[in-house]
Amino acid sequence: MRILLSLFLVAFLSVNSALAQLPPKEVPPTFRVISASGSYTNLFYDIVVAGKTRPMALNLNQALSAPQLWPAKGQLLVYRLVPPPPGSPPEVKYTRQTIFNTTLPSDTSDCIVVTFPLSGNPLGPLLPRLVPASPATHKAGTVKVINFSTFDTAVGMDERSTSFKPGSFDVIPAGTGRVLFQVAVSKGNGWASAFRGERRLAPQVRGYIFVFNYMVDPDYGADATPPPATVKTFFEVSPEILAQKLTSSSKSQSMVSK
Repeated sequence: MRILLSLFLVAFLSVNSALAQLPPKEVPPTFRVISASGSYTNLFYDIVVAGKTRPMALNLNQALSAPQLWPAKGQLLVYRLVPPPPGSPPEVKYTRQTIFNTTLPSDTSDCIVVTFPLSGNPLGPLLPRLVPASPATHKAGTVKVINFSTFDTAVGMDERSTSFKPGSFDVIPAGTGRVLFQVAVSKGNGWASAFRGERRLAPQVRGYIFVFNYMVDPDYGADATPPPATVKTFFEVSPEILAQKLTSSSKSQSMVSK
């Protein structure tokens, strides 16, 4: 788990470092993806580079991705290239199999596309759901809770508890230091614990908590004892902290060059 988190942070910091070094007018909007269940490979979507449309590879799994470049015209049509059947004539080309298609909001960057399986087919298609960014509130020391489950959900951090209706999301304070996270869902006959874990939060970190209805994971199979809900947590250096560090570094380099 620590290795996966380290790789995620490296990818996130690398992409954001590259974007933050561009002049403000040249910083492109970005989006992120996460799969509620399963992993999907060999996926592409189209971007525009120097006025020309180019395919861009997309990794879609159960980890929150690093920021991705904005799709052409804000239309995120994700597809897989399917080879022609064996024995086909040379002129028969690869065909596009649409995995999902959605329009990203033009007035915000860093929105999250969450995908859900539409059938038992491990190759797709998928249903996309959008979570808008919360740049004004989702900063260091906070956690964004996104409740995609059909249950009333309570998220507790140490002595604080916040309730979330099905389909709702909000940003709540998380504090710093060692924090105990707990997630419970209302199943009609009482509350059932879905997640409990402790984490040490640095002052520059923000987090995400996703809550889903339990689904059999095609990557790992069914749980021996299925939880009442599936909870996924992610933590990262907050973008405004990263931007401050990059600005400070840029000023230092400028002073040295003078």
